[in-house]
This record gives sequence, C-alpha cells and structure tokens, in this order.
Amino acid sequence: MGDVVFLEVAVSGGAPCEVAWVSHDLGRGYSCLVRPADGWELGEGGQFSRAELMASGKPAEEIARQLNKDLAGAKVLTADPRATGPRLRLLFEAARTKIAFKIVHPDVTDVESYISQACMTGNVSFEAHHELVADIIGEAGLTADRALDIALRHALNLCAVPVRQLAEDGQRPLAARLRNTLKDRMLALRATAGMR
Repeated sequence: MGDVVFLEVAVSGGAPCEVAWVSHDLGRGYSCLVRPADGWELGEGGQFSRAELMASGKPAEEIARQLNKDLAGAKVLTADPRATGPRLRLLFEAARTKIAFKIVHPDVTDVESYISQACMTGNVSFEAHHELVADIIGEAGLTADRALDIALRHALNLCAVPVRQLAEDGQRPLAARLRNTLKDRMLALRATAGMR
C-alpha cells in the first residue's frame, strides 16, 4: 500500500470494541465491532453492550487477518500510539497472530504532529485549518466516540490542507468545490466502511 492510513481502536474497560482505519485521501477504509475474546472485561455503561458486541462483532482472528492484509506496507498513524499499541496487541494476542504492520511514520509519532507538519509545509494557518475542519465535521455529524469517525476526522485534517491553501491563494470557488468533494467522500466512506 505505502500510503498513510489513520487507525483507531476504541475500547471498553480496556478491551477493544471497535477497530477502524481510513486512508489519507478518504478513498478507502474499514470499520467493525470486535467480538469480546474469552477473559476480556468490558467496562460498564460503554458505548456497546457485551450482547451487541457478541452479536455484531467480528472475531479477533478475522479482524487481525483483515488489518494485516489492508495495512501491509502502509504508514500507519494514530492519535495516541502509546494507547493504540497495547490495544492492538490484546486483539492480536486473542487472534494468536502477529501484527504485520507498524504504527509509525519516519518523521512524526502521532496524528497531530503529522497534521501540524503538513500545515507548516503548505504554509497554511493552523487556526484557519482547524476552523475549516471543525465546520466540515459539524456538517457531517461526526462523533468523537466512534473509531471510524475519529479516523475519518484525521484523514479530513490532512485533506483539508490544500483547501486552505487554495482559499488563502484567493481561489475560493475552487476551494469551495474541493471542500464539498471532501465532505462527500467522507460521508460516502462512512456509509460504506461502517460496521462491516
């Protein structure tokens, strides 16, 4: 793959309950609930009940296979590598499978650093960029508690840099078209990648 992807693993009581990744260009993605493995303790009052995860979640083995296939060769970023790493290890241990990808990027360790670097490289105001992303997220109705929505938000952050560049260069009509295209791609991916 070789592309940058944004990976998120949501937990309940320390156990993985949802896994999602989205490509840097909002072109591809994957999301699913995780069926709890034997011995996993789920937190009370979590986003998903044990019954829902048992009924709708995929087994760790299937998810591990899919992640290894999808993320082989990708530059995988996450909001918090120190938290995501142990969550993935727990999932892959339950699957009795090794992780075949790494959560790294040569120059940065987390999503925020990567986005800040993209803004600096593109000579884009981080504040104006943040405002644009917040507007699109609000219009799209993304939440902060779903792994897929968080991964989508990260990819949108990266995709929005050229939109701000165009706007700051006085090309507002083109920036507006690109902005709407990004929102449409994000919503389409959310509909097709959600909860497979």
